[in-house]
Amino acid sequence: MTVRLQRWGYGFALGLLMGCLSGCSLWRTESEEVRQRDAVQRLGVDAVTQLFATMPPMTLAPGDMVLVARPDIAPVAVKLPVDAQVDGPRLRNALVRAILQIKDMPQVVGWAPRDEEVELASPLWRLNSRFSAFPPISLSDRQIFPYLLTLSLKRPDRPEHAMTLSGAFDSQALGPQVRHDSLFSVE
Repeated sequence: MTVRLQRWGYGFALGLLMGCLSGCSLWRTESEEVRQRDAVQRLGVDAVTQLFATMPPMTLAPGDMVLVARPDIAPVAVKLPVDAQVDGPRLRNALVRAILQIKDMPQVVGWAPRDEEVELASPLWRLNSRFSAFPPISLSDRQIFPYLLTLSLKRPDRPEHAMTLSGAFDSQALGPQVRHDSLFSVE
């Protein structure tokens, strides 16, 4: 009987150990690309939310379509860490996803012609964006990576609506808990 209890005890201990080891894999850290994507997604949500919140009432009707143009990414003069880099496809994806998350927003098309001279039909808006990163600023305990993001909505029969968002990616926050601090200014 004691041999049976010992075997059962060993089996229980082994099962508990395996459960703990498999549970550790659930809390593994995210890859660099996932962390950077999360920061860019949050940047997109904040920027689009602020852009549409500052638009005059009744500017966009639910039937309107927004064409999201390829983002203009300014060349960076300094080498930034992977976490603080933003590329065109990632930023465009973040902006499209952010527009789709807003309740009662118009339809979204993820592409628009690059040529500014292309005439758009009247229900179509073009969302242009320009992202610029600046050299990091060293603080006593971390670095911050400043950026400037300008969004503008254009339509042939309406005035342009533009907004500039300036902020910084925080090096401490570019780990598992990504965060960016932003200051909004509307032009």
